[in-house]
Amino acid sequence: MAAAAKAYSDITAALYGNRAVIDEIVKQANMTTPPLRLTPQPSRSFTVVLWSLSGFVFIIIVAGLAGVAKGIIQPITNMTGVMPASRRWRIGSEIPSLP
Repeated sequence: MAAAAKAYSDITAALYGNRAVIDEIVKQANMTTPPLRLTPQPSRSFTVVLWSLSGFVFIIIVAGLAGVAKGIIQPITNMTGVMPASRRWRIGSEIPSLP
C-alpha cells in the first residue's frame, strides 16, 4: 500500500508541476491576445458591396416575378374573363391569346 501512496504523491506532484507550466502559458497568451482580438473588424466597403449585391439580386427576382405575372398570369385571366360569353354561344366574341 505504501508503494501506491508514493506513486500517487509522485503523480500529484508532477500534475501540479505541469499545471503551473500551463497556467504560465495561458497567462502569457492572455496578455498578447487582446490586441489581436481588436484588429480584425469587417471593413465598411465589404458591407456596402455585400448589401449592394443583395439589393441587385432582389431587384432581379422581383423583375422576374413581374415578368411571369405579365406574360403568363395576365393572358390566362383575360381568357377566363371571356369564358362566360362563350358559354352563352356568342360566337363573335373574341378570345384573347398571347401577344
